[in-house]
Amino acid sequence: MKYSDVIFIKEAYYATCNNMWEKLSYLDQYYSAFKIEDELTAASIKTGRSLLYGVIPLYSGEAVVALNKLKALKISHYPVIYGAITSILDLSLEEAIYTYLYSSLSNLVYVSSRIIPLGQTEAQRVLAVIREDMTDQEFDYESLTLDDISTFSPGLQLASMKHETLFSRLCMS
Repeated sequence: MKYSDVIFIKEAYYATCNNMWEKLSYLDQYYSAFKIEDELTAASIKTGRSLLYGVIPLYSGEAVVALNKLKALKISHYPVIYGAITSILDLSLEEAIYTYLYSSLSNLVYVSSRIIPLGQTEAQRVLAVIREDMTDQEFDYESLTLDDISTFSPGLQLASMKHETLFSRLCMS
């Protein structure tokens, strides 16, 4: 599902660790080209900017200097911002990736609970199983590179493009 996002998180994480700010701009532009659906592109930018602007007031010192550098560079996409922020805040890459994936799955369960008969208790049970299964799975994210990015998901892409023009929608993305 979020395989390609993991690659952007990893690349942004390491670029930030190595003060390669120009690479972050490149990754952000690359992600824009990678996201072909307007609605998903806008959602990624909105979420990324919200995360950055929400985190900046919480920190001081060197962390806020680096966070403001992201702001000045106009880094926008959520996975790029997420990877950079987790690096700045000294999380491990593993923590960055697993928290991102869990958050993504948690959001899917939340949206599902709004559109299918899945109560809050059942949704929490689903998340508990997901959390346990995630930590039990081996995931070789270190070997992934930008060459492993794939955009072939025609069903999702067509549904996303159609979703943009629907008269009424169940959920806003």
